[in-house]
Amino acid sequence: MSDSVESSASLEDQLSSLVAHPDQAQRAGERIAAHITATGADVVAVDPQPASIILGHLVAARLGATLTIVSEDSGLLYATETPAPGTRVALVSADFPDYPSPAAPAAYLSANSARIVAAVSLLPIAGSAAGLPVTPVSVGA
Repeated sequence: MSDSVESSASLEDQLSSLVAHPDQAQRAGERIAAHITATGADVVAVDPQPASIILGHLVAARLGATLTIVSEDSGLLYATETPAPGTRVALVSADFPDYPSPAAPAAYLSANSARIVAAVSLLPIAGSAAGLPVTPVSVGA
């Protein structure tokens, strides 16, 4: 097996584990919330992957924030709830998909006058969101 195939299988295992094991999802949500609490995020924005929605829900609940899902359809981005101008938004993902990259939802939300205050992923990825690097937060043991 090539390294990329093995790492892809490992990624799938990690993300599936979050969906299948609520205790792991809870721990990941707590770590992410602890990491971004100081940003004062009013909204947690996630991609439509099941693992990201679960994490986003847990993080938003912990922060007392609103959850919005940013999706793509035929190259256009939309959110389930568009944040009000000036809203502080934390982008949270289990693993940002290739498209939209973390920059795409950040640009979409920023164009609607939201302020991106954090971008967090469970897995290390290349990229940035509104000039912020995407910070990996480990679930840990």
